[in-house]
Amino acid sequence: MTDAHSEVADLVERKLIVYFDDAEERARDFATAIGYDVAPLNLAPNGWHLCLNESDLTLRHPDKQSMRLSLDDIRRRSLSGRRSPLSRACGVRDGMTVLDAFAGWGTDGLTLATLGCRVTCCELQPLVFAMLYDRIKRSEICSLNGIRVDVGELLADRMHCWDVVYLDPMFPLHPKTALPSYPMQVLADIADQSDTREIAEWSFECANQRVVIKNRIKDPPLIRSPDWQIRARSVRFDVYRANRN
Repeated sequence: MTDAHSEVADLVERKLIVYFDDAEERARDFATAIGYDVAPLNLAPNGWHLCLNESDLTLRHPDKQSMRLSLDDIRRRSLSGRRSPLSRACGVRDGMTVLDAFAGWGTDGLTLATLGCRVTCCELQPLVFAMLYDRIKRSEICSLNGIRVDVGELLADRMHCWDVVYLDPMFPLHPKTALPSYPMQVLADIADQSDTREIAEWSFECANQRVVIKNRIKDPPLIRSPDWQIRARSVRFDVYRANRN
C-alpha cells in the first residue's frame, strides 16, 4: 500500500472524513475547519459516516435512518430560562464559565449558552464531534465553543478551570424503560464509553464553584452523596460544591 493510500485508510478508520454528494467546496471548507478530509459519497464506508450536502450535515448509515440535528429543541428549552432544573443546578448567571464534559450532541451545553454562560463543549468521538461542531456553528452563539479532546486528559493536566464542570454521562439502556429518542440511540451506537467515575473525581480539581452530574431520577449517585439535588421529570442533577476556593 502506498503512503497516500495508507493515510486515506487511516482517516477512514478514525472516521475523519466528510463525504459530499453535491457540495464539495462546502464540505471541504467544513472539513478543513475541524481538521478532517473529504471524499465523494460513493466512497462512504458500510457504517455510520458524515455526509454534507447543500442543505445540511447528516449522519448516514446504509441500513439505518439518517440523522440530522435541529436547533428547535434548544430554542424550546431556552424558553424556561433560569427556572429550569438544569439552570438551577448549575447556578446560571451571565458570563459564568461551564465545561460540558460529555457534550455529545451539545443540547445541554447550547441551552446553557443561550442563558448567558460561556460554555466549552468537549467531545472526542469524531462523528459526534463533527455533528456537534456543525450545531454550534449554526447556533451563532459566540460564547460557545467545541473542542475535540479526551476530557480525562483535559481535566487530569489541571491547566484549566471553569466555574462549573457539568457531566452528562451516557445512561445504559434500561430493559424496563422506553427507548430514548433516535439521536440518543445513535449516540449510544457510536459513542465511546469513558471512565465516568474517575472523570467525575478529577472534575473537582478544575471547578471553581460546583460539579453537576446528570443522572436518571431513580439511579444511585455516580460518586458520593451530593450536597444537594435538583429533580426533573425523569432525570436528577446531583450538585457538589467544588474543592477550590
